[in-house]
Amino acid sequence: MKKHSNKKATRKAAKPQWSVGLDLGDRTSRYAIVDEDGERIAEGECRNTLAGLAKVFGKMPPSRVAALRPTRPAAPTAAAVGAI
Repeated sequence: MKKHSNKKATRKAAKPQWSVGLDLGDRTSRYAIVDEDGERIAEGECRNTLAGLAKVFGKMPPSRVAALRPTRPAAPTAAAVGAI
């Protein structure tokens, strides 16, 4: 007779190894990526589209993100960042 377990399999969440800072603009955003030692490993600018953000951040490992958003409420970037 087989025993059935009600225990759910749990995954240990990966600890973010990198931190990403985003300065969100109207059409483009500036970014900087630092490793766990605080060394800057990348910086640049990307377009505020799903494709533009995915090109830069799509293949990154799980990371901690800090985003500065514009004061105008109509900026579409916040939704695009959440979609990645």
